[in-house]
Order: sequence, then C-alpha cells, then structure tokens
Amino acid sequence: MRLLDAEIRRFHARRMLLVAALVGLAAVGLALYGTYSVTRPLSADQRAAAEQAYAAELANWEEHGDERIAQCLDAQALDREQSGDATLDYGCEQMGPPQEEWFVPSAPPLGAQLSGSLTGLTFVLGFLALLAGATFTAAEASSRSLSTWLTYEPRRGRVFATKVGAAGIGVVLPAGALLGMTVGGAVAIFALMGAPTTLTADGFSPVPDVVGRLLVMTVLLAVAAAGLGLLLRHTLAVLGLAFGWAIAVEGILGSAVPRLSPWLVLPNVSAWVNGSSDYYVPQCTVSAQGTACDYATHTLTMTHGGIYLAVLTTLLVTVSALAFRRRDLA
Repeated sequence: MRLLDAEIRRFHARRMLLVAALVGLAAVGLALYGTYSVTRPLSADQRAAAEQAYAAELANWEEHGDERIAQCLDAQALDREQSGDATLDYGCEQMGPPQEEWFVPSAPPLGAQLSGSLTGLTFVLGFLALLAGATFTAAEASSRSLSTWLTYEPRRGRVFATKVGAAGIGVVLPAGALLGMTVGGAVAIFALMGAPTTLTADGFSPVPDVVGRLLVMTVLLAVAAAGLGLLLRHTLAVLGLAFGWAIAVEGILGSAVPRLSPWLVLPNVSAWVNGSSDYYVPQCTVSAQGTACDYATHTLTMTHGGIYLAVLTTLLVTVSALAFRRRDLA
C-alpha cells in the first residue's frame, strides 16, 4: 500500500496533470456558459418584441387558420392519390394556433440540461485521462528512471500494478471535481435565474448515473493510457496512436463500413455514457429504376459499451504487463 500511495502522490504532483485540469476547467466554463445562455431571461425589449410577434401570428392564424388546414388536407389527398399510399399523413389534424412558449422561450428542465452538459464533457475527460495516464508512465520509461526504481523494488509485477493503478485512482479526484463543478454550477445558475431546480429529465439518464459512468470511463481510459505509456515508452507515441486510430479507424473506416460500429471505441464510449447509441447500416436494392437504399437502425446498449471498454482495457494492460516483465529497461 505504501508503494501505491507513493505513486498516487507522484501522479498528483505532475505538472501535466495541472495543465490537463486547467483544460478541463475551461471546458466546464463553456458548459456552464451554455447553461447560463439557455436560462437567461429575455430583456424587456426582447420580451416585448416576442410578445408582439406572438400576437401577430395569433391574429394571422385566427384569420387564415381554417384555410391553412384545408390546403394541408388537399395536398395530403393529392399526394395520397398520386403515390397510391393511403397512409401518408401530413399532420393536418394536429395543426393549431401558435403557442406563446414558441416565441417566449423558457429554461429547459434541469435534468435535461445537465445530461447534455455532462455527456458533452465525455471526450474532454477522455482526452485528459489519456494525456495524464500516458505521460505519467511514459515519462519514466523514456528517461529510463524505471531501472533505478527497480533497484528499490525489484518485483516488476508489483511496480507495474502500482503505476497503472495509481493512474486510475489518481484521475478520480480531478475528474470528480470537474463533474461536481458542472453539476453544482448548473444548479446554482438555475436557482439564480429563478428556473426550477428539480432534477427531472424525461428521456434522459438520471444525473448520478451519468456522473458515475463518466468516472468509470475516465478511470478505464487512464489505466489503458498508463499501460500504453509503459509499452510505447513515449507520450507522443501514445497520443499519436490514439489520434491515428481515431482518424483512420473510427472516422474513415467506421464511416465506410458502419457494420464495424459495435467493435469501435467511440460508439461504445457513447453507448456506455449515454445509456445507448444508435448506428445505421444501409440496405440497398437494385431495380429497373436504379439503386434505392434504406437505413436499418441498430442500437448498442450500455451493457455492450461497458463490457467492450472493460475487455479492451484488460487486453491493453495485459499486453503491456507482459512486455514490461520481459523488456530490458536499461
């Protein structure tokens, strides 16, 4: 435990972690500014203009509403006749007078706003975990100070486990602080603006669940990055591999072959954090009129994303551990 405690203190003492934390603070600031923007009340002039626009549209509807509905029904009937599809529905029956909230916006539910803000931090936290974990181990590997450390603790397995474990444990505090500031700041902004602060989010995951899954994701990525740092021995090599994979495999290959989505990192991260993630596979048929394509919707579940990230992290750490036990570190 003393060896692990020493590694955690060394992790928190690294300047790169401070740089990563400052980047995270900037991202949190942007998220809170977005929350302020959607809760900020209209000025007196803006409200007067909005109410005037609402009154004008309401008067227009009262004068021409029946005519609009009739035109919609005529267009719907004509298209049904021409297409032979009697199920075409233009929603004419749902047409109605304008509502005041269309012109005078109100703040969204706090839970919905927080869910969006938190999931928006996914890739920021992922990058910070990657940077902090990789530089923590790769700096020692590239400077060859690990060989000196092994003279004090010759058991390589224990040294590897404490370094990788320290990266995973060490990111919990800064990541938790960033997430806590996001939640606390949003609640404070809603309260100051007089918006309801009840944590309801229909159609969204509960806020504590999102926070917990983001923390787990950050820990797994930091552990994987620390393992890669010991394997590749250079921070830039780890970052280059990560960005190269993101562009070539996740971006180009993933877009060209959507069926690969269940086995790519980014869709599974999205599924884990958001509760699920959809991807679309084209299904094309060739006829005398040409090629027609439809898109089938497939869903990655949160369970699939969690298992994928856990297995991927385990594989990367295992490969790195085997290499660390056999490699000449001098």
